[in-house]
Amino acid sequence: MLQPQANPLNILLVEDDDEMRLLFVRYLRKWGYIVHVAENGREAIHAYGRVRPDLVLMDRNMPDIDGFEACMRIKAQPHKAPVIIITGMTGRSFVDIAYHAGADDFIAKPVNWDILRHRIADHIHNKRIDSDLNVTKSALVDAYQLLDRAHEKLRYERGIIEEILTRMRQSAPFVDAGFQSLFAPVDATSGDMLLSATAPDNSHYLFVGDITGHGLPAALIAPMISDVFYSMTAKGFSSGVILREMNRKIREKLPRSLFLAGAWLALDPSRRNLFLWMGGMPPGLWLRENRLIRRLSSTHVALGMICDAEFDANGEWIHLQPEDHVVIFSDGVIETHDACGTLYGDERAVELIMQTIEQERPFSDVKMALDAYHGAHTLPDDVTILDLIS
Repeated sequence: MLQPQANPLNILLVEDDDEMRLLFVRYLRKWGYIVHVAENGREAIHAYGRVRPDLVLMDRNMPDIDGFEACMRIKAQPHKAPVIIITGMTGRSFVDIAYHAGADDFIAKPVNWDILRHRIADHIHNKRIDSDLNVTKSALVDAYQLLDRAHEKLRYERGIIEEILTRMRQSAPFVDAGFQSLFAPVDATSGDMLLSATAPDNSHYLFVGDITGHGLPAALIAPMISDVFYSMTAKGFSSGVILREMNRKIREKLPRSLFLAGAWLALDPSRRNLFLWMGGMPPGLWLRENRLIRRLSSTHVALGMICDAEFDANGEWIHLQPEDHVVIFSDGVIETHDACGTLYGDERAVELIMQTIEQERPFSDVKMALDAYHGAHTLPDDVTILDLIS
């Protein structure tokens, strides 16, 4: 005997024969089901929408509307439940007609009650699985639509921020004389920056920055640093004072996970004496007549990593000859990788940059070479190169 149902299930029994109907009701109740009775197909069609049963047991031969027609009309209703046809016919043509009418199963007379019990249990179990899947599918569709709306909102807001950042960059008093450069951000919200301005004493100040990561968090740092750079340069502050203020702003305003690798270059009015401060940047290049004089290494940590009391704004002074080149580049150059994940690397980057300068080609050729190596439409990181010419 089956155990009683924790939540009794409803079965709609459609049987016109009084004795068979009583027999079915007895067994079904014995198995723990709630039984709703219809004596013909027409009653079954009306009762189905009201009862919303978990399963229908339908006799094949009934007056007025037979089991096949009743099955088709029931299956056309919004509520879905398996239908088992009870019949004395088992031929191939009957099976075809039964399934064409929408029946999920059939059982032959005389009824084997054990087989019927298991058939009912199997179909109800499958219906529950289908119902659970439909609920899950519906929840997933709702979640996807909610996520899609959220993504659309983020895309809209990101577009506004990107436009603001682009306009801020374009409105900055950028001095583009005396150097060539490559600024190739992954997107409009770049984590790299290139700043250039003339001080009141006609010194040329430049700053190459590489914020940790890229995207909106990194890009939002750029306006703050740009404002410090341009406003303090215009007021005649020295390199050390401006660098210290940059470090203080980052420490004060930003989470500890964000910092700014950077190179500060200050070329005096004669363009012969260069002050260089580097923190957390890849080694730069000092070139003369297309030969490497030496690498220019970072001697400090990135801005924002240490407090003001520990910050060291001292750099080195380099005496330049006419047409010397001082090249600074972000780590996006050396960290470009191919399809196998192999980095472009420092050695290849130096060779590529030196060849480009020697052959007097634009730095856009460097970008093309990196794109070809990476093999994708977008580089994995922002790429910035500065070539200061004395």
